[in-house]
Amino acid sequence: MRRSHLHLPSRLRWTFYATFTLLFASGLGWWIVHFTTGPEDDASIARTALPWLLKIHGAAAMLSLVVLGVLYPLHIARGLRTDRNRIWGFALVIATTLLIVTGYLLYYASAETLRTVASATHTWTGVGLPLVIALHVIFGRKSR
Repeated sequence: MRRSHLHLPSRLRWTFYATFTLLFASGLGWWIVHFTTGPEDDASIARTALPWLLKIHGAAAMLSLVVLGVLYPLHIARGLRTDRNRIWGFALVIATTLLIVTGYLLYYASAETLRTVASATHTWTGVGLPLVIALHVIFGRKSR
């Protein structure tokens, strides 16, 4: 069976999975610690864990930008020229773009209303991203 020109090389595919798993786990971990520890709880857990989770999440975000940059010519641009799996591909591009923009706003925006909207959008898009990735992979394999 001939390999599709859209099929990712194994090393790139696993780098993508590892990077986005680390992003998801560190973001979810931060969210859980942030919203489950209050002033009456042992604040040392939050003081220790939250900065490290943010540092890991930020480093994984930088790596994800590199991975997405590599994917653009090898997978995304080629995929746009075909008629396969476009809906989930567009959903994935939109979701990752939304995460990049809202992540930037969380880091640099000073208006509290904007930060609140960016935070909610970033959180719920991040929670839904694994499902979008899974559906893109499943429908991509079916379209071969």
